[in-house]
Amino acid sequence: MSILLRLLFIAAWLAGAAVAAAAPRAEGLPVYPEDARNGPVFPFIGADGLGLPRLRRANVESLWGSPESVTTSSAARPGKRGALQLRYASLGLRFEVGPDEADDVDPRLGYVVVELPSRGRTPQGLYLGMPEQEALPIIEAVYRGRGRTPLVHGSSGRVSGLLVSVSNHGWRASQRANFTFRQGRLHQMSFQLAPRPLVSAQALRSLLNSILLVGVVGLLGSLTSAARERLGVWWERGRWLLAGGLAVAGVLGLGLGLSVVVGEGNGYVRLVGLVMLLGGFGLLVGGLLMLAGARRPTIAWPARALLGAAVLALLVAKLF
Repeated sequence: MSILLRLLFIAAWLAGAAVAAAAPRAEGLPVYPEDARNGPVFPFIGADGLGLPRLRRANVESLWGSPESVTTSSAARPGKRGALQLRYASLGLRFEVGPDEADDVDPRLGYVVVELPSRGRTPQGLYLGMPEQEALPIIEAVYRGRGRTPLVHGSSGRVSGLLVSVSNHGWRASQRANFTFRQGRLHQMSFQLAPRPLVSAQALRSLLNSILLVGVVGLLGSLTSAARERLGVWWERGRWLLAGGLAVAGVLGLGLGLSVVVGEGNGYVRLVGLVMLLGGFGLLVGGLLMLAGARRPTIAWPARALLGAAVLALLVAKLF
C-alpha cells in the first residue's frame, strides 16, 4: 500500500511540474511610485497639455541642477551627429537636444521623456501608473489622436501594451506626444517641446538653391544664344559634329557591351558589359535628340524616326 501511495505522489508531482512548465511565465510588473496622483505638476507642460515651446537647458538646470548624465544618441544617418540627451535618472526625466543645436551654449530642448521612477503629473492629471481606463478619456479630450499601436512586452508573445500617438488640434501637427501603456497602466510619456516650423531651414535652403540653379540655367541659355548668333552656320555644324560623335560612340558602346554580355565570362564581366550597354544607349539617345532638333529636315526626321523606334522597342520590351 505504501508503494502505491508513493507512485501516486510521484505521478501527481510530475503532472504539476508539466503544467507549470507549459504555463507562460508571468512577466515582472513595473513598480510605480506611490501617490503619483498627487505628485508635483511638471513645469515643462503647459495648460494645453503640450510641451513648453521655448524651454532651454538653462531653464532645466535652474530647477534640478546639472544633469546626472549627458550622452549622445546614435545618429539616424552615418556621418551625422546624434541628439544630445540630458538625463535626470533619479527624477525619471530625459531631455533631448537636436543635433543642429547640440553645440550651442544654451540649446533649446526638443523633447522630454517621462519614465520611471517619475512621480510627477501633467496639468491634466496624467501620471505614471495611472490605469488605462482613466488615462485614455483624458488623452482623447485634450489631444488630437494620431494613432494607436499594440505593443508586446516580455517573452510571452501576448499583446500587453498600447502606444497612443497624439498631437495638437488644428490642421497642422506642430507638436506631438506619445503615451505608452503596459499591462493596463501608463508606463511612459514623451512630449515634443520645440514646435515643428511651418517652413524648415532645410526647405528654405532647397528653395534658394533651386532659384540659383534656374538663374544659372538662364544665364547659360543667354550665353548660348549669343554664341549661336556670332558663330552662325558654324554653330550648327559644330552641333552636328557633337551629335554625330555621341551617336557613333553610343553605337560602339552598344556593340561592345552586347559582345561582352553574350560572350563567355563570369558575372562581373557581364555586369561590366551591361553597364557598357546602358552607357552606349544613353549616348546614342543623347546624340539623336540633338540631331532631332536640327534645322535641316534631312537630318532631323531620320533622327526622330530612330528615336521613335527606340521608344517603341522599349514599350514592347516592357509589355512582353
